[in-house]
Amino acid sequence: MAKKPTARRAQTQSDFANHDADKENIERIAAARAAENKAAGIGHNSEPSKEAMERSYNAIMAATLEIEAAGRIMQKARQELSAAEKTAKKDLGSKSWVDSVKKTIAKVRAAEKGGAGPQVTEHRQIGYVMKIMNVPLYHQFSMFALPDEPAPDESGVKVVSTADAYLQGEAAYKNDEKPENNPFPANSDQYHSWMDGYTDRRQAALDGLGLGNDGGTSNGITDGSAAH
Repeated sequence: MAKKPTARRAQTQSDFANHDADKENIERIAAARAAENKAAGIGHNSEPSKEAMERSYNAIMAATLEIEAAGRIMQKARQELSAAEKTAKKDLGSKSWVDSVKKTIAKVRAAEKGGAGPQVTEHRQIGYVMKIMNVPLYHQFSMFALPDEPAPDESGVKVVSTADAYLQGEAAYKNDEKPENNPFPANSDQYHSWMDGYTDRRQAALDGLGLGNDGGTSNGITDGSAAH
């Protein structure tokens, strides 16, 4: 069998170059790298100095300890907040009131940090959008405007109208409060109005789910309170 010819690479200009060219380039690169290491304070292929190691270790350790301490403080604060919310729910009668308090605090803190201007602007703009789009909620847009508190009677007790007592009873049912939370003296007109508002709200919710007296044909309230 005839021997296959050996393939030969075509000669290039590099075949006739100085044979020490690669060596010179390597030495030049190594010298440049050594200069960079020296400028950084570390000799070529050497370990960090004892002083640099101690300085870095101590700085990182101090920062780590601060983070751990801050974490313990945050954990303690969260536990205190949880306890405060549980106490507030017991004192105020429902989680809804607790949420309202938390949202109020958030708005107060935002106003303290950036002023009340942004919140006022946002509230006004939302109202404008509701008005233009004819959203029914716009007519209640002054919901934050509370009526003046009634003057106390001769005994020093503030007088509440039966209409207001009725609305308070409705709100109490919506907020998952118990009927025992009726704040008015037993057998007073306000007491009975409060109970009427509470029971009417409950009945409307039941009717809306077909659990009341109308077989489910009512458009009563179905906001979740029907579970009661």
